[in-house]
Amino acid sequence: MDSVVRDLTLRTGITVPCLVQGGAGSPPVLLLHAWGESRGSFDRLIPQLNGFTVYVPDLRGQGDAAKPVDGYSLAEQADDAVAILDALSLPRALVLGSSSGGYVAQQVAITCPERVAALALVGSPLSLHGRTPVADDVDRLTDPIDEDWVRDSLSWFPSCARFRTGSSRTGCATD
Repeated sequence: MDSVVRDLTLRTGITVPCLVQGGAGSPPVLLLHAWGESRGSFDRLIPQLNGFTVYVPDLRGQGDAAKPVDGYSLAEQADDAVAILDALSLPRALVLGSSSGGYVAQQVAITCPERVAALALVGSPLSLHGRTPVADDVDRLTDPIDEDWVRDSLSWFPSCARFRTGSSRTGCATD
């Protein structure tokens, strides 16, 4: 599959790189990564999305995207995502948000539902309301993070349980 990274100048005043992969006429999928990550976080997923045209930007302040002094609110991040669709001349797309990128995806679906053909959340809470039990554990962490805590935390994710035994493999899904 052919892929290219396009530099998009957004109406929100920033420039972001966006990987585009897939054939013309395929359903578009916009992948939104978590904060602190980049489009590279989807490198293992993209090959599995045959039959789609995949659009994977670095979001504001992340990866190779512009890093302005301000503009990092959820509403502004969602506006950037819609501006990415505009810059790509996409009236609608399937929108997938990973982890905190799911917050951005949900905000796009709320503010511009006509732009979202489908919404997929991967490892993302449905709401910013309330506090998950793990938040208290995270608040108590100190640097350096205790190795036993990290190993125990893998039990929260059943597909990662096999890595607690000292396997030399990395990752949680199939490598």
